[in-house]
Amino acid sequence: QLLHQPLGGSPTAGPTFNRSVPGDGDRFTVKSASSFQGWEAYDQRHGAQYRQVVSLGNLEESRWIVAPGQSGLPASPHYDDLLARWQSGGYLPMRAGDDRE
Repeated sequence: QLLHQPLGGSPTAGPTFNRSVPGDGDRFTVKSASSFQGWEAYDQRHGAQYRQVVSLGNLEESRWIVAPGQSGLPASPHYDDLLARWQSGGYLPMRAGDDRE
């Protein structure tokens, strides 16, 4: 569950800002998430929202992903457009800026 801070706890604003997807694994799983309510609880309350894999041998092979998306505005198409890819363990290629020679 991806709870928006600070509006995610609001009964009226929460549904607009929060996102939720099923997660896999347990406390011994790489890329795991868990609950502050105990390991028996199934609601995952914390985990890696941003993941990055950097290939020092070939920077062009580096990858990243952030959930739920790149925008902080719920009305934007990029607010949660990366959530499904993040959930499935997918990544996007990193790109160099325009100032690169």
